[in-house]
Amino acid sequence: MRKLSYILLVGLLLAGCGNSGDLMKNAESVNSTYTKAVEQGKLALTDGDIDKALASFELALDEKPKDLQAKKYVTQLKKTQEIENLIEDKKYKKAMNQADTLLSSTNILISVNGQVENLRQEAKRKQDKELAAKKKKEQTSSSNISTSQPQQQTKNNMYQVYSNQASSIVSNYDNPAESIDGTTMGSEDKMINAENARYGQWDALLNDIYGTLKTKLSASDFNSLRNYQNQWIHDRDATADQASIDAESMDSYTPKVTHAMTLAESTKERCYELLNDYAAELQR
Repeated sequence: MRKLSYILLVGLLLAGCGNSGDLMKNAESVNSTYTKAVEQGKLALTDGDIDKALASFELALDEKPKDLQAKKYVTQLKKTQEIENLIEDKKYKKAMNQADTLLSSTNILISVNGQVENLRQEAKRKQDKELAAKKKKEQTSSSNISTSQPQQQTKNNMYQVYSNQASSIVSNYDNPAESIDGTTMGSEDKMINAENARYGQWDALLNDIYGTLKTKLSASDFNSLRNYQNQWIHDRDATADQASIDAESMDSYTPKVTHAMTLAESTKERCYELLNDYAAELQR
């Protein structure tokens, strides 16, 4: 009987020893996985890989669900990951606010603190770059508007454009022609050249005004203008021819000078007539 009891006791002890060995092996396996996961998580943090670091510490927490250190890493890395996602979504201000909140936490881990600070600086840098680009775009747009408005006004207000050109012709061609002394030797050629140049300028301006009115007047109004203009040209040339004939019997300018002068003066007058008669049309 004692022998049987002994055998039973030894069996129980052996069985106990077997269970203890399995438990030890399981504990070692848990510790090994946990340790490796923590090491990988810290290495990933050093490399700035938030996703990998979070996955590693979540594995460590799975192995030791009650481990406070692993819990802290997982909690803070999830918040860090949110900041990273906000930056990717270009929500820079919100990312900086969340980073500031996490950085102000008293229990933030040193390794996590460095990553959060890096993300905050990245968000600030990208926000500044975005604002600078937006400001530059606004300035460019504003500049384009400010430069296009005078151009548009100038384009529409052709009355002012042609008036300015007329004043320029007076200063640069009329006045020099009138200043030539016709009593001096060799003045005739100078006067003819000056009056022809003057006439050429006024005739070019007249054609410009006439061409613009063609685009601004109704078909019936322009037909009336065209008929009148054709008659005016005929009358102008006839007047110049007659003035040249009259000059032959006068002790004033020679016929050629008189002819050129008459053409120039008549064309000048016609330019101002069109500007005055069609001022409203030329300004719209």
